[in-house]
Amino acid sequence: MAKVKTTEHAAEVISAIKAEYGEEIIKDYHMPSLCDINTGKTTGFAIVMTMKSKSAYTDALLNDWKQKFAADLYQISVSHNRLEVTYKVRFE
Repeated sequence: MAKVKTTEHAAEVISAIKAEYGEEIIKDYHMPSLCDINTGKTTGFAIVMTMKSKSAYTDALLNDWKQKFAADLYQISVSHNRLEVTYKVRFE
């Protein structure tokens, strides 16, 4: 089965995560485009999720979500007491 790399698929994965772990686990999300600065072409998109900070997010869990999103990598950041997990999905 080919991996689906669309924002619609990512939104379905987010809905499934919320259904499994509770609506409040993902407080907010957005999906900006990834762009090659040399060519101006869209190369994929990111899934930036603001997470509930009073939960534990293991490497196994984050890697499972990475696989479900068909993402290449994920990053974790904290800014102004906001925990964000960003997945980057690049088109092939």
